Amino acid sequence: MKNKKGNKNKKIVYFLFVIAILLVVFSLYFKYYGPLKTETINVKFSIGENLGLVVNTNELDFGRVILDSSSVKKVSLANSYGFPVKVNILISKNLQRFIFSDYELILEPDKVIEVPFNLVIPYNEDMGNYSGKILLEFRKL
Repeated sequence: MKNKKGNKNKKIVYFLFVIAILLVVFSLYFKYYGPLKTETINVKFSIGENLGLVVNTNELDFGRVILDSSSVKKVSLANSYGFPVKVNILISKNLQRFIFSDYELILEPDKVIEVPFNLVIPYNEDMGNYSGKILLEFRKL
């Protein structure tokens, strides 16, 4: 009876050991290959019959735009790290047909750049309000 219980305890110890090893590997992977930081930018605009301007520094608000037109907003990105970083720009799926920008760029140490986000509204788009997010991932090169 002790032998069966001993084998069961050994299996539990081995299982816990494997889980611990996986957790260490997982955390090391994200420490070295995960993003240094991420930032989320809220995006919104509406499509209407006349223009409407909005000034807001907390989000990327294009205001109201008309059909078959475009608009550009710029976002300042700074690299406070002592090494170059790669910035991946991920746009919400529901906004990918409207908003265009570089999808990745290299940002040198102690530099600030202006990244343009171009909003393009086709002539046959539905009028209404649109919103989504842009995710910026800063990664070590």
